[in-house]
Amino acid sequence: MDSFVIVIAVLAGVFTLYMGFVDGASAVASCIATHAMKQKYAILMASLSMLVAPLVMCLLIKSDSVARTVGSLIDTVCYTSLDDKTGFIFLLSAMLAAGIWAIISTLLVVPNSASHTLLGGLVGAGIVVFGGQSIDWNSVGIKVVLMAFLAPILGLIVGYSLQKLFYISFRGFPRKTKYGFRIMQRLNIILLSAAIAINNVQKSMGIYLIAMVIFKNQQFDAYQFSWWIVLIYSLLQSLGLFFGGEKLINAVGNKIFRLSTVQSFVAQLSTIGIALASSFLGLPISTGQVVSSSIMGVGAADKISSVRWLQAKRIFLSWIITFPVSLGLGALICFVLKLIVGV
Repeated sequence: MDSFVIVIAVLAGVFTLYMGFVDGASAVASCIATHAMKQKYAILMASLSMLVAPLVMCLLIKSDSVARTVGSLIDTVCYTSLDDKTGFIFLLSAMLAAGIWAIISTLLVVPNSASHTLLGGLVGAGIVVFGGQSIDWNSVGIKVVLMAFLAPILGLIVGYSLQKLFYISFRGFPRKTKYGFRIMQRLNIILLSAAIAINNVQKSMGIYLIAMVIFKNQQFDAYQFSWWIVLIYSLLQSLGLFFGGEKLINAVGNKIFRLSTVQSFVAQLSTIGIALASSFLGLPISTGQVVSSSIMGVGAADKISSVRWLQAKRIFLSWIITFPVSLGLGALICFVLKLIVGV
């Protein structure tokens, strides 16, 4: 039914706005913290990049592998056997679970793993509707749970290694080198925002894809996203960056480790590489995780004790509990809604 598609598409759009709010802050945090750019200009540049990059990736490069991964965490054959009412309860439960945990983490002012919030709700609702045997546990285990731990570890390692390399390579250069890195940070904002947007927009596209298969009888593998769908979700993510996020910018940019200009550049570069590689491999990672862990790695390369590990511990704990909490919420909400509706 068209009304079901519209409701789910709108909820996915609201969540995209939230991802722009959270991960958009991560994209500009380090640049603002080092005063390489004024906040309003950094936000404007990042927002424009977030608008354009998913369009290029999905419509020109023809790559939407992250969206396909989100949709295929549950056996796609199951979608075709659902009646519209049950299908709506399934997707509504997933989105409500993601939204509830997103609100809680925002109120606590903790950088949240938006991707694992969404995927946890989806898998939890899927277990109630389809049964545990319908879940592709290999994909969930490798592409979701493992990456929840591997992505920040990669951020730490890459950030640490690159910072050591840059320290050795540029320590004999004159002070004006610092100005060059400040200029390059501005370019990195464009690239980092693009890398984050490409991965995040496709998560919402994955929800929309499931809705089209359930309610419009579209073929999962053959479905092609319309340009206006990609545009709308890209625009919503860009707008999310304008709705505050200043506290999150401060939490990522200053509270973990006070970055220098070169360290900010290295942290950005580390995140760009990991996020782009993940998007091409179809891995729906938490870009916020990678940003924060890259900053930790860069800080540890300078001096381990200079990293604010208590703040880092708080962030890591929020990441660890995000997926299981969202999964539980998704299952609980779906179970209750099924009882109320009687399906």
